[in-house]
Amino acid sequence: MPHVNELYQKILAGPIDSNLRREILEEIVRCLDLKRDTLGTWEKTLFAQSLAYLSINAGSTYQRTSLWLRLCLVCLEKAMVPRRERNEDYTVDSETIDSMNYEFLVTEAGKIRWQIGY
Repeated sequence: MPHVNELYQKILAGPIDSNLRREILEEIVRCLDLKRDTLGTWEKTLFAQSLAYLSINAGSTYQRTSLWLRLCLVCLEKAMVPRRERNEDYTVDSETIDSMNYEFLVTEAGKIRWQIGY
């Protein structure tokens, strides 16, 4: 994923600020839109993790570590892995994951958008 590689480079180069977080959020939403009609347990789990890691980074006032942003991008990359190239046994069925849908994930992205001042 070329744009994700670009984002990794920006994380390494710094600074980690709201502009970088906005770019990452835009990429998550763009990828989520691509998977809108095919969200399975795999995708839901990884998109939710990606959003959670971004939110943790954005909400931290004491640390500006790149760890959360790197994990965010790892999950985003994994969410986009084609079905034939992944191990579906990696994720388990759960009511919590099943209850997540596109609208829920987009709403969570909106909350993060507000959190980072975007």
